[in-house]
Amino acid sequence: MTIGETTSGETTSETTTGDSTTSETTTGDSTTNETTSGTTSGTTSGGATSETTAGDSTTGGEAECPKFISTPDIRFEALLQSMQSQAVSPLVADLELPSGLAVALVVDGELRHAGGVGTRAKEGHPLAAEPVGADTYFWIASTSKWIHGTMIASLVEDGLLDFDAPVTDALPAYTETQGQQAAMTLHHLLTMTSGLPTDGGCFLASVSQSEQPDGCAAFSSGPGTVLEGLFDPARLVVWPYSVFNTSAGAPSEFEYSNWGIMLSGRMAEAVGGAPHSDLVAARVFGPAQMCGATYDSAEMLASSDYAVGAGSPSLDGECLEPELGHDSKAPWEPDELACRARDPNGGVRASVVDVGRFAAAFLADLKGAQTMIGQDLAHRMLCPGGGTFDQGCAGRVDTNGYAQSETYGYTNFKQTTLGYDVYTHGGSRPGYGALFWIVPARDFAVVILGNEDSTAFATDEWAANAIDCWLNDNC
Repeated sequence: MTIGETTSGETTSETTTGDSTTSETTTGDSTTNETTSGTTSGTTSGGATSETTAGDSTTGGEAECPKFISTPDIRFEALLQSMQSQAVSPLVADLELPSGLAVALVVDGELRHAGGVGTRAKEGHPLAAEPVGADTYFWIASTSKWIHGTMIASLVEDGLLDFDAPVTDALPAYTETQGQQAAMTLHHLLTMTSGLPTDGGCFLASVSQSEQPDGCAAFSSGPGTVLEGLFDPARLVVWPYSVFNTSAGAPSEFEYSNWGIMLSGRMAEAVGGAPHSDLVAARVFGPAQMCGATYDSAEMLASSDYAVGAGSPSLDGECLEPELGHDSKAPWEPDELACRARDPNGGVRASVVDVGRFAAAFLADLKGAQTMIGQDLAHRMLCPGGGTFDQGCAGRVDTNGYAQSETYGYTNFKQTTLGYDVYTHGGSRPGYGALFWIVPARDFAVVILGNEDSTAFATDEWAANAIDCWLNDNC
């Protein structure tokens, strides 16, 4: 793909509805949607986006949503056009392609561009004719971990948690199945070296379907109590939870563990005195002006601008969950796949503008802005053993190539792309996927969200092309 080339005869139309401005660039049969609007948590009659104050405890705090205007750039338009023609498909039969993608770029530390291509659902669905835009909600899956990790770092900064203290400092009653809890620290959980098993995100698996027909409702009285119920000491000795709660011994080699991240979420609740979603809203969503971001499917639905999950049936049977209803095939509506116990490791629903704002805020904190966390804590997330990303960075863990990466820090991977150190955390779950890359050395970030499981890997080429174009002038 070559970014920056345009086709003769290109026409651009711009329409304004209320405060929302959408520019459509049509080249041949290809249409992209670059939206210049505020991140919103609702719509007005007629479909115009409205700027609202997000005051719900699971959304982006109480700050008024600032208006985002995507900067016109022929390179970004060309990127969207190429993705429209090659990276999306409305056909249900194209199992490995999403129906739509949203893209954001942070350039020189500022969220500069955001837009979408394709549609919000595959053919046959009522939303199949609705375009994806900058404000369209997606489930960002495991990209949520970096957001969660930032909230954890803010609690460390406030002296409420300690990376090197045992888990039992925050949760005195917690017991690892084999009694190894005293050796397990927050550092181990965040670097995936706790020895806890690979998953636990799928703890409501088919094996527990007969024992727990109500899914998450079996151990919670609402979103604010789900982690407390899950990590109840009496529950952790019962199969299958006892299996997920069994460590191979900390410190261990890197082993990706959703269960460990969920445990760190329960630690945050215990010391923070509030449900996990409230802590993230106050400490990350609000300060970063992620005004539409939420853990609540109802908020996503209320926006009236959301993507419906698509994907491959071959992947659907891997994580059967009783509360899903028709979990054996796509499409997945936003109110499915909704077990709130997984909020810390994969529960954020957001627009590409929201996630782009998070990337910009984190890059700013690396330079001392203290938007969400202090400069030392921002660097500690990238360099758990000390140093900074550009000098003496220590303590990252070898991932042995997991997820095409080299090392892992506090809730972030690192890889080398075109000679740049790229810190990343993609996300994938049935129906949705996310790519999240930041290049701290150049104050640059790429965010791509899609309604198909493999988005994090399938869009690597496009993210690399963006780096090559914007950072190397090779468009």
